[in-house]
Amino acid sequence: MSRVGLGEDGDVAQRRRGFETAGDMVRSMGLVLLGVAALLLLTLRDEPDDPVTVVDASVVESTTSQARAAAPFALEAPLGLDDGWRVTSIRYQPGTDAGSVWHIGYITPADDYAAVEQTDGEVMDALEGQLPEPEEDGAAQVGGRTWTRYVDQTSDRRALVVDGAASELAVAGTADWAGLEELAGALAPSAG
Repeated sequence: MSRVGLGEDGDVAQRRRGFETAGDMVRSMGLVLLGVAALLLLTLRDEPDDPVTVVDASVVESTTSQARAAAPFALEAPLGLDDGWRVTSIRYQPGTDAGSVWHIGYITPADDYAAVEQTDGEVMDALEGQLPEPEEDGAAQVGGRTWTRYVDQTSDRRALVVDGAASELAVAGTADWAGLEELAGALAPSAG
């Protein structure tokens, strides 16, 4: 006679608790593993090839236009950079005690970071987060202007800085000097 059968009242008789078989355990584990596999398939995604978030060109254009209209200085933005230069951040902060600040950040074709910082305040204050311990490191002639080179003593960051009549301008980041000079050379002031 089998262990599982009809009881006296016609219902299926149950195994007593604690007498489950190895087959029962295997079936239970299989169901749990199927649930875990389904959950993993739903939540796992391929990593993007490029983890950098690129700012859409229309956002860059409109933000630049709005900043040019609001800035108390001739705002400078790069012109003619090739497609390898990808904008990752762009913002304009109107005047505070530290002055107005224009920022546009890039990932270079060599996958380094480079940014334009322009302010009618102290540009080294605007660069404080990028170059906490800047040290002067010579000069460079770029775009008809003399830029002062700075290197940070605590990181691989560097900057080119030029003083203008109404604002100070810097190009800074982890890019090498050639990358920073390419960005600096592409800068063009607004017409007004």
